[in-house]
Order: sequence, then structure tokens, then C-alpha cells
Amino acid sequence: MDNPMKEIFIGFLVFTIDILFFYFFWKSNIVMTVLLLVLSAVVLIWLSSREERILYFTGFILCPVFDLILVPRGAWAYGSPFIFGVPLWLPFAYGIGTVMIVKIGKSIA
Repeated sequence: MDNPMKEIFIGFLVFTIDILFFYFFWKSNIVMTVLLLVLSAVVLIWLSSREERILYFTGFILCPVFDLILVPRGAWAYGSPFIFGVPLWLPFAYGIGTVMIVKIGKSIA
């Protein structure tokens, strides 16, 4: 996708959907995981480039490492933890967030 306005729109739309999912479904790990898995599939299959897919999986793997290390030590807490105080949906949220931040940033630049 070469149209910067379209990329910005997609980035903000996915970001808004992501926030709405958190707002309404944060208490249920299974529902949030399924919703973010579906949103991730849409983003990866139809709305991202090869570079953005690499960024998605980098964020998916690396970002939760900080949470897995720091949450059990008491740095912060999640309202609906799953394992080691971290929600199951967290890697999907980080992956989507990473891609949308880069997509919006590149389009604005």
C-alpha cells in the first residue's frame, strides 16, 4: 500500500478496534485472545507488508519477555492474569501495536 493517508487510516482504525477490545473484554482471557488472534490474522494477511509481518513477530516474541520478567517481581500487575501474572492475549496485543505504530509513523513521515 503506497497511499500514506490510507495507511494512516488503517493504522488508526486497527488501533481503535484494539482499544475497544481491551475496554469491553479485558476480563476474559479467552475472548480477548480469540479477538486479538482474529485481528492479528486480518492485519498479517491483508493489511501489512513483509517488513511489518517481521515486526509483528518481533514484537510478539520480544515484548512479552519484559512482562514475564517484571510482572512477577511486582513492577506492575494485570487485572486478569493468566500465567506468571501476564494475560494470554499479551503477545498478540504487542504484535498488533508494534505494526500499527510503525505503519502510522512511516506514513506520517
